[in-house]
Amino acid sequence: MLTDESLSQFIHQHQQKLENVNSIVVEGRLTRMIGMTLEAVGCNVNIGERCQIETNTGQLEDAEVVGFSRG
Repeated sequence: MLTDESLSQFIHQHQQKLENVNSIVVEGRLTRMIGMTLEAVGCNVNIGERCQIETNTGQLEDAEVVGFSRG
């Protein structure tokens, strides 16, 4: 059975490993914006995935995939 201390050590070790993992970069292009909905092409993603959108000034904005259009 794990004690609080051994669990804390386990989490700390794996957290350090995860911090050193490179993210997979998938790029696409925004084609349309309607209100708070953005449409993009060229992204191979699933509903619920988190992503970042780079603005024209280089700032990154967090977003989430919520659906797909039929087009």
